[in-house]
Amino acid sequence: MKHYALKSLWGLVMLMLFAGCDLFEKVDDVTIEIEIQHTFEITEDFDSDGEPVSYSDIGTIDATKDADFDKYKDKIKQFTVHSVEYTVTDYAAEGDVVFSNGMGKFFAQGSTSNALAEAAISIQSVPAAQGGTFTLPYTTEGLEAIASQLESVHKVDFQVAGTFSHTPVYFNVPVTLKCTIVADALD
Repeated sequence: MKHYALKSLWGLVMLMLFAGCDLFEKVDDVTIEIEIQHTFEITEDFDSDGEPVSYSDIGTIDATKDADFDKYKDKIKQFTVHSVEYTVTDYAAEGDVVFSNGMGKFFAQGSTSNALAEAAISIQSVPAAQGGTFTLPYTTEGLEAIASQLESVHKVDFQVAGTFSHTPVYFNVPVTLKCTIVADALD
């Protein structure tokens, strides 16, 4: 029996040598799905008398506001942004306000010179969009650039711009990044 146990132990040692450390390194990894959000509060008080009004705003999306991201931020091995979604809530305006020529751009925090990623925002009727969830059409490369920025400095700026058919108009737009992090749980 001792001979069999010794052979088994020797076999396990050999398996570890040939399999390498990668097998055991992945055992202590944790994979977590997170959502990082920033809400734009649109409050356009100006009465445009039915004329179109240009709109632009920049908000900082801070990944450290998510407790899981903050816990593992220094141990992240892989960060993936799967999608960027938005909803429209709390609409208040007279009549139907249309948002056109919309664009959502991500920038490295504090810089608006070169966009990391950009996608068209196609809300036509703002009140009709209320309550729906819409996915912005970023390219894979764009999502990877956003993920890289969030992984390295934990923040990214998001600019929304477009034209309202008229103002005043008031509503909120929660923007949500659907992400996965793989981190070293033991390190």
